[in-house]
Amino acid sequence: AELPFSLEDVAGVTGDVVGYVDSIRRLPDGGLAVLDYKATAERIAPDDAVQLSLYHRACEDRFDEPIVAVGYVYVGDLDGDDDPRVNLLEPADLPPWEAVRETLETVDEPSFAETTPGEHCRHCPHRSLGCGPTEYTPEIDLAGDD
Repeated sequence: AELPFSLEDVAGVTGDVVGYVDSIRRLPDGGLAVLDYKATAERIAPDDAVQLSLYHRACEDRFDEPIVAVGYVYVGDLDGDDDPRVNLLEPADLPPWEAVRETLETVDEPSFAETTPGEHCRHCPHRSLGCGPTEYTPEIDLAGDD
């Protein structure tokens, strides 16, 4: 089950940062690991694991025990037999919090001129983000006649 999180008062970001961590597991040695599932075989380098840095911070704030590992679980087809399905990293190997903040600040600034949700957004949990340009709007018959 996914674990919801909320981080308040992130400098440079409007509002709370909310999301879901795919899984928290207890390792055989007793420590906690934060895991994110990926449906791709393409590996994410530790320097690019900004999402894991965010999840690590969110879980550090939530649990009384330290998070001793973070990683990806690759659930899609693997490129080769040598690629493990689970790639655990030490938290010290993750990008610094500054990289997470920069990423969050970037997505906090909408790049679309239109920020009013359209009719096709009425059921979307992300409708507060507004709609993209018209050329990216799907052709959907809202009356259900398609």
